[in-house]
Amino acid sequence: MVIYLLKNKYEVADIIKEYIKFAEAHWNLKLAKLRCDNGREYVNENLRNWCKGNGTEMDLTILYSPQLIGKAKRLNRTLLEKIRVLLEESDMKKEIWGEAAYTATYLLNRSPTKLLDVTPFEMWSGKEPNLNTLKIFGCAAYAKILEPLKKLDDRSRKLIFVGYSPEGYRLWDAENRKIILSRDVKFEEKIEAKIEKNKIGVLGKMEDNEEVRKNRQKKKRLKSLKRNRW
Repeated sequence: MVIYLLKNKYEVADIIKEYIKFAEAHWNLKLAKLRCDNGREYVNENLRNWCKGNGTEMDLTILYSPQLIGKAKRLNRTLLEKIRVLLEESDMKKEIWGEAAYTATYLLNRSPTKLLDVTPFEMWSGKEPNLNTLKIFGCAAYAKILEPLKKLDDRSRKLIFVGYSPEGYRLWDAENRKIILSRDVKFEEKIEAKIEKNKIGVLGKMEDNEEVRKNRQKKKRLKSLKRNRW
């Protein structure tokens, strides 16, 4: 699975052409059919003419029939659910949703699937994925400063881990509001703190429920006493 972040739908045709060329070169095969819905980003002269020149058939589904591309729709839903979970569990703002989308795709490609005997990553690359590089999304990351430093200067800076790059990690610099790529990183993955926080939340709800139950029992006893008096 490959994901592209677009500013508008007009970029779709160019991105599709770019990816098809990339996939054809990777597999040394020719794409015979391109299946898509009737969205305007697909049904346009730019993409139609390119498919004709490339010898690719455009297979358009019937209008308002999403079930005809059910696999793609379900995959989109799975991806969105993973994005929401990553943002929720990391307490990251929604503005970082693009990085969460990249990370969700990275994890999906390295997860088992019913359609293949291997992971999608292994199917594409022929190599088993290295799961030792996986980190907790949104954890603190200390990236080594590679510029010339004075003797007493800090050797690293604290950033936030938000994803993976081919040769390292993608880190969010909240102060300067930009993504930093680095391979020399130390991570602070506070799993225990997150678990403890969740436990406190659950215990708090249990205490609230217990208090509500006691109040109800108290009200029932008062009603019973009033009835007995009459």
